[in-house]
Amino acid sequence: MNAKLDRKRGRNHTLLQLELAAHPDDPYVLYQLGKDFEINQKDPAEAAAHYQRALARAPKVAPYRHDLCICLLACLSKSKQLDAAITLAGEWMEEWSGSPDYFYMLGHLIAWRLASSPSWTPPYSGAAALPPQSTWR
Repeated sequence: MNAKLDRKRGRNHTLLQLELAAHPDDPYVLYQLGKDFEINQKDPAEAAAHYQRALARAPKVAPYRHDLCICLLACLSKSKQLDAAITLAGEWMEEWSGSPDYFYMLGHLIAWRLASSPSWTPPYSGAAALPPQSTWR
């Protein structure tokens, strides 16, 4: 069964590469190729590069955009681009303010950064702007 899945993964990667050659600016193909690099090829740096290209071309209303953003943050952090991930997360705070996945990822990014440099502070003031805990639901 694993050999069959491995062949399928390789085939899918090849098909995605062919589709990208035919449509080099298609954000959805770039997103899917990023997913393939992240999940099947285990290459977060290459995945991040494809996610970044997809993000630059994807409409704000694309149904996959939220996942694209979260995956990009994860792959940037896994490929030793943690500061870039934190900067993007800060830029997206308002856009994804209703997303538990965003805040989960943001928490991980900050925890990883603090683990490597305990005196670090985030480059944005979103945390300081939180309402008092007594007002939380």
